[in-house]
Amino acid sequence: MRFVPLLPRVMVALCSGLSLDAFPVHAGDVSWNQPSGGSFEDATNWTPPLMPPDPADTAVFDLDATYTVDFNADAKTAALLVEKSKATFDLGGFEYEVSSASIGGPFSDVLPHADLTVLDGRLRTSNLAIGESSMRISTGAELVTGDLDMGMDNARLEILNGAKVSSTSALLSELEHEDSSVVIDGLGSSWAVHDFLVVGDEGGGFVTVGGGGLLSTESAVLGRTAGAGCCGSGLVEVVGPGSTWINAGELTVGDDAAGSLIVRDSGLATTRDLFVSRDLTAQTGLEARVQVSDPGSLLRVSNSLVLGGDLGGVGGTAEPPGGIGSMSVSNGAQVAAGERLVLWDDATLDVWGGRLDVGGLATVAAPGEVLVHTSGLIGGTGTLQGSMKLGGTLDPGGAHGASGVSAYLKSVGYIFGPARQFRIEGALTVTETATLTFDIAGPATSGSGEGYDSVSIVGEAFLDGALRVSVVDDMVSQIASFDVFTILIAGGGLGGVFANVASGGQVAALGEDGVATEGFFQVFYGDGSPFDANAIVLTGFVAVPEPATLLLVVGGLLALAQSQRKTRPGDATARCCSIE
Repeated sequence: MRFVPLLPRVMVALCSGLSLDAFPVHAGDVSWNQPSGGSFEDATNWTPPLMPPDPADTAVFDLDATYTVDFNADAKTAALLVEKSKATFDLGGFEYEVSSASIGGPFSDVLPHADLTVLDGRLRTSNLAIGESSMRISTGAELVTGDLDMGMDNARLEILNGAKVSSTSALLSELEHEDSSVVIDGLGSSWAVHDFLVVGDEGGGFVTVGGGGLLSTESAVLGRTAGAGCCGSGLVEVVGPGSTWINAGELTVGDDAAGSLIVRDSGLATTRDLFVSRDLTAQTGLEARVQVSDPGSLLRVSNSLVLGGDLGGVGGTAEPPGGIGSMSVSNGAQVAAGERLVLWDDATLDVWGGRLDVGGLATVAAPGEVLVHTSGLIGGTGTLQGSMKLGGTLDPGGAHGASGVSAYLKSVGYIFGPARQFRIEGALTVTETATLTFDIAGPATSGSGEGYDSVSIVGEAFLDGALRVSVVDDMVSQIASFDVFTILIAGGGLGGVFANVASGGQVAALGEDGVATEGFFQVFYGDGSPFDANAIVLTGFVAVPEPATLLLVVGGLLALAQSQRKTRPGDATARCCSIE
């Protein structure tokens, strides 16, 4: 729903669906005239001063002043319009009902912007528009509305101190270059959206749930429309112990615009299905992100969690990937997906000191399966409760040299800790398009998962695809040929063969840039390995000489060759004088 201009003020009544023919003769605008405040029921506080507004009138508050309006009984008007005023409605435990309400005129340049605070009672309306103004529902107050439209720049709604808001639907920021925000803060403060919530539709929308507040929605989209590809974005942040977002149906982060969901500092978010970068295309350059961090923080998805696309392609049907979608789980946080987790081509999932459960917290017959499609990436230092089918990249220890999405996550401080092990409490199937990548960042004596990356699998592992190894943090000169690095162990057995290196063969050890070859490891795994048959082991390291060293060697060989050439005349004389 888009804003419709409400001026002249009689349009407020028309927008409410009321017929002007049904109004009494005196029906129209009734304006508050008392800058020091007073009683709503006192006729002298209104212009014209015949009586307080009745159910056919539009109550107008447009004084450039700060004041409080006291209610001593239930009240009802056709519409409510607040402009310029910094007004407080102290409802005194009563209900004020209007057919439509506007806080700040849509597309209005009237300054200063309006600011309305509602206390101790219920404000009920069929639809509410907040344009370039602020509304505050606070102590003892409740707002009940149908459609809530916050499409204008700097439109702001605050739900504080245990107050409650209920709306049928809500739309934040529907104009390019415009921003709107909702803050839910304080124990008992809540906002219930019974149909759909759109945060960011061509403009920027922001919702913050903190201080133990509650947001409950039926379905939600964060970032619905980009607006000529420039401005649309949606962000919801759930922060702090007790702060909760409960979404009953589908939650899309990044539909056709950038979207973000942040759960931190012991916040909780739950949804049935979560799609990250559902309909974004990689060509647009827009990204969708989910970040879950800090001990006690939990994101629970009871059904499917999909990064970089939709569910249509799962099970063999064709479905183009959505776009660049990422998720990070860090610093003791937890993400739980009830049935499955799907990563499409431009998806990244980093588990850095956090935990990823698939099937672990949902009532299902068996743990679900993580599907990592071609070019998708999952990495970090955490635990996956479930099995994984890998068609993309598994990077234990933290996505070394990964995409710009991973670089962004590092830039905001989610750096993996000393442990470098990724644990799968199920089975791992590595397909032909997949890559297992490991960084050697410490000595072999530091142990698997400490100084170097490793994967621990409780179930069976089947190998295919490619093995990729990097030597980082200036470790090349510190690795001896007899050092042994156990980079993967599968408790349920190890089968299959890497496409790029068989057991006993050599694999290149890449450098920090992921391109230059620093040396070679000999790889052993499976039957016939001199080590554990259920493990992948690197040993027999041979370094590639440094350029300076190589020049010395070449120079020495050239000098030797030159020396040999100088002795050849004498050799010829000797051959000359010999007896045939």
